[in-house]
Amino acid sequence: MRAYVGSIPDPEKIMTYRTRRGVEVHNTVSDIVYQIVNHGSYHRGNISTMLRLLGHEGVLTDYIAYIHSSEQM
Repeated sequence: MRAYVGSIPDPEKIMTYRTRRGVEVHNTVSDIVYQIVNHGSYHRGNISTMLRLLGHEGVLTDYIAYIHSSEQM
């Protein structure tokens, strides 16, 4: 991921595209990458909430904790 983000020639380049509703929008490449990463947090929270509602223990969704736990394996 770091290599990919580091290889983006101009992260502040404005990209123009249309939403599913056909609305034209303009965002920087860095904002789009941030949205992709951040949106994953939203879904991890949904999964944890669903598990708790089903009576299971919640899941750890912190990336830093994941890194440290995988180092100990």
